[in-house]
Amino acid sequence: AYQGELDNLFAMLEDETIERVEQVNGVDFHIGEVNAYPIIVFQTGIGLTNAAMTTQIALSHFNIERLLFSGVSGGVDPDLGKGDIVLADRWMIYGFGAVFTEDADAERGAHIPDFLKGLITEKQYETYFPYPMAVIRNGMDKPERMPFYPVDPELETIFKDVAAESKLINAAGKPATILTDAVCASGLAFMDDYRYTQWLREHW
Repeated sequence: AYQGELDNLFAMLEDETIERVEQVNGVDFHIGEVNAYPIIVFQTGIGLTNAAMTTQIALSHFNIERLLFSGVSGGVDPDLGKGDIVLADRWMIYGFGAVFTEDADAERGAHIPDFLKGLITEKQYETYFPYPMAVIRNGMDKPERMPFYPVDPELETIFKDVAAESKLINAAGKPATILTDAVCASGLAFMDDYRYTQWLREHW
């Protein structure tokens, strides 16, 4: 997402790995090869909007088969510390839904318009009610609501094989935890609310 992460990736690559740099819409795409596999390394920028726009630029201009994103995440899981690694098998969007007017007389403590009653789930945080985002993919006749977004199954298998053989040290100088089969969440705002993160863990 940001320059420091990109610098760390380049520090692990050999000097001859990157053959050239192409710039599209102000974004530098570093093109090269690793173990006979063609790669493109680029910085998305911070936030979901930047990530979506930059990734779309990449998909529109290059023949890309798979995406691998690395980044820094927050501390929703109290058992994880700095330098531990999470390899998700699915993602969810924690901030998509609706915030309704508080209504003490209503069944769920909020005034929910009739047209949204069929969308909201049983999950509720104060007057915030999440519901799945509608998306469409190849082979679908119409958009469907997806609460989770699965990762590439072949990449997931590779991640697990590598994780099983890896011995890493976290920021505390202890063996790093490498967590697989995890649900990860993305949102549009930095979030440091203990009650909210606890609610996220309980429901997802």
